[in-house]
Amino acid sequence: MDAIDTIKDSFKKAKKIVEDDATDITLFLLWKKNSKSNMQFSKAEIGNEEKKSFIKRFQRDYSSSDEYSPYSVTMEKTERKIYINNDFFPLMNSYISALNLDVPDSDKKYNDDLDGVVDHLDYVKGYCADFVNTDTKKHVYLFGGITSFNSMQKKRALGMIGNVTVSGITKLSDDDKILGFKPYTICYIYENTCIIQSKQGFENLFGLIEEYKRSALNVVKIMEDDSNFFQGFAQMESDLRKRPIYYRSLVKFSKYPERLKHLSNHLSEIKKVVKENSNFSNDYDKVVLNDKGIVYSTDALEQILSLLNEKPVSSLITGEEFLADRDE
Repeated sequence: MDAIDTIKDSFKKAKKIVEDDATDITLFLLWKKNSKSNMQFSKAEIGNEEKKSFIKRFQRDYSSSDEYSPYSVTMEKTERKIYINNDFFPLMNSYISALNLDVPDSDKKYNDDLDGVVDHLDYVKGYCADFVNTDTKKHVYLFGGITSFNSMQKKRALGMIGNVTVSGITKLSDDDKILGFKPYTICYIYENTCIIQSKQGFENLFGLIEEYKRSALNVVKIMEDDSNFFQGFAQMESDLRKRPIYYRSLVKFSKYPERLKHLSNHLSEIKKVVKENSNFSNDYDKVVLNDKGIVYSTDALEQILSLLNEKPVSSLITGEEFLADRDE
């Protein structure tokens, strides 16, 4: 059985669990106080209607007609579902372990209620609906995103929020805590397979900044090796470590090391973007070019990353447009 057949077979088994009458659902909120905190998991009691809504989310987002591509941190946007088989990232295994209900109280890694987060819904990063078949003890973990706002925002921004029914409208209390579950899910995990609906949501939820970092720093190393064209780029690594949000800007270029090395053949095209093209030039006042290449400075970090991602320049590296054919 090849990889895709294995994934499709896994989906059939997951779908059977989700739709089985012998399956129960436990909902967990995933939250953290700040970016340096570890993820917390809090169990939330839900009723039958809420449980049905998570079944419907799975049924809407995942289908036997889905096509699949293997996950890569450098992959571009795709209409296909993305899969990871066996080779889970550390936090994926950590999250699944934390959601285990069948452990003694002394070994629990989750909170039994929402006490620690109910007054801080802005801490919530997502949810996991844990489908467990009571006969087979098999699990399907469905992850998704949330939105929230507190009572002060409700008072200031909206005045009144009403629950609308056929018979009329009932005012929600200003003290009600409201949590919105985004309409589309992020991914589900069944046994050793993860099927991803939202790549960005998946990477944000499972903290894949380390994967971005690894790929981005490989790109920086390639630039450093061509110090004649990429002048002073040794400083970029230090600057990126201070501003890790920018790692993502370099990730896609890690797939094209040879084209990146040949970017020096296209200095004239880059100069046109920075100096002559009115659509771009006003955005690159901090970018310094000389007759050899690009001169790096910490102040210009954001603009240099933006420049590399402009279509006329990125196409030279990714091969998406005709200009890239001239890198011989």
